[in-house]
Parts: sequence; structure tokens; C-alpha cells
Amino acid sequence: MTTATATGERRSLSPAQGTGRAVVAELIKLRGTPSVWLLAALALIAVLLGLVLTIVLGQIRTVDDVRSLLSFSGTGGFMVILLGLVVAAGEYRYRTIVPTALGEPGRARSFWGQILALGLVGLLLGLVASASATVITLAALSVATDPPPVAALDVLAAVVGGTVYTTIAAMLGGAIGALARNQVAGAIAMFVYLSMVDPLVGMAFPNYGQFGPIALGIALGGASPDPSGGPGALLLAPVVAGAVWFGYAAVLSLAAFASTLRRELP
Repeated sequence: MTTATATGERRSLSPAQGTGRAVVAELIKLRGTPSVWLLAALALIAVLLGLVLTIVLGQIRTVDDVRSLLSFSGTGGFMVILLGLVVAAGEYRYRTIVPTALGEPGRARSFWGQILALGLVGLLLGLVASASATVITLAALSVATDPPPVAALDVLAAVVGGTVYTTIAAMLGGAIGALARNQVAGAIAMFVYLSMVDPLVGMAFPNYGQFGPIALGIALGGASPDPSGGPGALLLAPVVAGAVWFGYAAVLSLAAFASTLRRELP
């Protein structure tokens, strides 16, 4: 990539500089996209609403209950995946990919710039959600009759794990959107998979369930396995869960990148 200087000369940019500029350009686009703000708000609402309802309808008796509440920071993961999907697929629906390609002919930079920009959005949402879940959980414990002890390590694990989960979820959604290129079809497929297929298969085959998106979010949040069954019946270690979740995003991103290079612009 080259850029013009004040004297009219053109200066080549390094790959890192070119990608950095692509990330900044994508962040500016995301800031002006109403659907991004809407889905970000819905993700945070999902976290807070689910956490508050769980506290009101249940009781905090054990350390496992505390860990479960702290892990709620990752419950907005579906909305974050949807956010990335809508952004990436929307480039093709509204043909904003055309001016992007004209401004940055190197499609590799624009693609990875978008994926990294979505990751930064997911990182910010994860930090806000994790901080909110921690504050609400600690507030609930402060008024509980006989609250269980809270370990600083559990709080740190939930904050880091929840943030990692939402960061990768946004990038994963971007990769899926770039592959699907259809917002409606992609959103419906993701909704059906996360709300029906993954939970049902997780209950039928617990060994598979621990590798599903829902179980990975629970594991990264630091929660304990759920003895009642479901996707959280068996959980991977947080580090392993993070590696698997990142692996999904990496494979889909590479597939989307290869597909993007081969496709003609709309």
C-alpha cells in the first residue's frame, strides 16, 4: 500500500502500517453503523438481565453459585457473534465492499482489518460485560444472609475468560458473515444452531457438548460443570476451551479469507 506525502511523492507503507490503517478505517465505519450499537446494547442487556433474574429467582449458597454468576459475562456471546456476522455480511448486502475495495485495493488488508476491528469491539464489550457481572455479583453477595467466600482468582478468571470469549466471538461472527454474505440466512442459521442444535446435541452427546460454543463460553467464564446435564455437563479446562474457541475462529477466518479472494465484487 502507498500513501501520498505533502510534496506529492508516494511512500510505501509496511504491512503492519497498512493493516493498522485498515483497522482504524473499519472502526470508523463501525462507529457510524446503527446496527452495531443496537446489537452491542442487546448483548449487554442479555448479560445483565440473565444475571439479575438468576439472582432474584435463585439463591447464592455455594462457591459454584458464585462462579456461575461471574461467568454470565459470556452469555451475550450470541449477540456478539451476530454483530460480527451482520457487519461482514452487510458489506455485500449494501455493497459497501465496493468503496472499501476502491479505497484499499489490497483485499487482504481490508479483510483482516475488519476481523481485527471486530475483535476490538468484542474486547470492549467483554470488558464492560465482565465488569458489570462482577459488580452485580459482589453487590448481591453483600446483601446475602450467608454468602459464600469469593476468591480473587475466580473473579480474575471470569473477567479474563469472558473477555476472551466475546473477543473471539466477534471475530468468529465476522468470518461467518464473510462466508455467508447473506445477513438474514446467516442470522437464522446461527440462531437455530445456538438455540436448538448445540443444546440438544450437547445433552445427547456430552462428550461433544464440551466442544460446543455454549459449553466453551461456560468453561471460559470459570463456571463449574452442571450436574443437571446439558451443554455444561462436561467442561474443558479454561485454557483448552480458549484454544478450541480460537481455533474455530482461525479456521473459519482463513476459509472466509480464501473465499473472499476468489469472489468477484457484487
